[in-house]
Amino acid sequence: MDDALEIIKPVPDSHFRLVPCENCGGDNVAFVKYLHPTKGERWRVVCFDCGETVDTGCAVCRHQAQLAWNERS
Repeated sequence: MDDALEIIKPVPDSHFRLVPCENCGGDNVAFVKYLHPTKGERWRVVCFDCGETVDTGCAVCRHQAQLAWNERS
C-alpha cells in the first residue's frame, strides 16, 4: 500500500468499529488515509486478509469510509 499516509486499525468496541469483511469474514480490517492525485487526502477501508477494499474516492473523513464499509449489501 505505497500510497498510504496512515493506517488505523480501530479497536472493536470504538465508535469507529468496522464490521468483518463480507468477502472473507476476516477482521484484519483498517482505515487507510491516502493522497488522491487530484482531490487531496481521502480515506478507504481495506481488509488486509483478502484485499477487499471500499474506496468511494470522496471520503474526506474516517466516518464516511466507515459508513461505506459497514453498510455494504
